[in-house]
Amino acid sequence: MGIRAKTSSGGGGGLTFVLKTADETKMNDIVFADDLHLQFESVANTIYIVFWLTHPDAETSPAYKYKFSIPSGATFLRPDGTWFSDGNTIRDETFAKVISGSGNPKSSCIIAWIEIGATAGTVAIQWAQNVSHADPTTMGKGCCLMYKALN
Repeated sequence: MGIRAKTSSGGGGGLTFVLKTADETKMNDIVFADDLHLQFESVANTIYIVFWLTHPDAETSPAYKYKFSIPSGATFLRPDGTWFSDGNTIRDETFAKVISGSGNPKSSCIIAWIEIGATAGTVAIQWAQNVSHADPTTMGKGCCLMYKALN
């Protein structure tokens, strides 16, 4: 899968980085799919803080949308304080402003609080073009998923 993870050793430690090691491009594709790199295996009955540093690019501006795929029974808290608990349909969000403009990549940071229940499993970023478009939308090499178990 090309997943590369590293655990930090300073400042309290325990923060794990999953680095996107290659560009991933979608064209004419509005169907959510797991990112090939940005995912990790969770532990049952564990709370995680998750940071996703994005670096998308598009030839035009079809934008992209994302969601977190989490194990059944897990809950998700987004930054505005809204809880979700519906498994794999977590947090659709469209970022038309983030990647608008030809060939002008923008970075952003998405933060999540994920509480895994009795069922462990994969936590993954899923993304797709917001509007089906022949021009490519690329999530660039170097994007990073960082997470830390809080309990």
